[in-house]
Amino acid sequence: MHPDVIAKTNPDRLALITDDGRTRTYAQLTAAAWRIARLFRSLGLQPGDHVALSRSPPAGGRCRGSRSA
Repeated sequence: MHPDVIAKTNPDRLALITDDGRTRTYAQLTAAAWRIARLFRSLGLQPGDHVALSRSPPAGGRCRGSRSA
């Protein structure tokens, strides 16, 4: 099931746990992804453009944000 669907149907469901024990729900992850998508669009990113992302724990939100842009 797509994360956006889970965020709507079960927003408080645990989506990820980072190496240092921090947790994120699907609602939090989806909100972060859309914030990043809006940032990318404001910087002129277009569908099909390539971006480089770090491999730090919050990268999941950045990856989803880049796909949403």
